[in-house]
Amino acid sequence: MVKRLLTGLISLSIIVGGISIAPKEAQATHDYCYQASTVQPGSTVNMRLYPNKNGKVIGSLVDGQYVKVLNYSGEWAKVITYSGKKGWVHTAYLDYACS
Repeated sequence: MVKRLLTGLISLSIIVGGISIAPKEAQATHDYCYQASTVQPGSTVNMRLYPNKNGKVIGSLVDGQYVKVLNYSGEWAKVITYSGKKGWVHTAYLDYACS
């Protein structure tokens, strides 16, 4: 009875609140093995248009967000998010998360 009630509540939460138990962005996959790593938890990492610190900021990654690395230019990595956003991130802010 308790298990059935709990399952129902979880299902209701997913339907009503749009909550995902295991969101796609919260898990490393074969291609999306790099995770944004900030100095201060809860902060963001800038994604830039060009691979340098003067490149225009075109977006950001939240701490712990998974990305796929497309290529490198020196200490910069061109990444793509699950949603398809592409940009350059300094490699100091990326951790390899796949085993």
